Amino acid sequence: MITILNILTLLLDVAFFIMLVHIIMSWLINFNVLNLRQPIVAQIWDGLN
Repeated sequence: MITILNILTLLLDVAFFIMLVHIIMSWLINFNVLNLRQPIVAQIWDGLN
């Protein structure tokens, strides 16, 4: 039972991290700090979407 809870906690932590990165990147893109014409930024953004 504890193993299932640990796996669930890990999945929730990963989902929270991905959501946090997505929010921060969307702010940076909207304020023109990051440019989607840069290949690495576009790849990360496409991966998050």
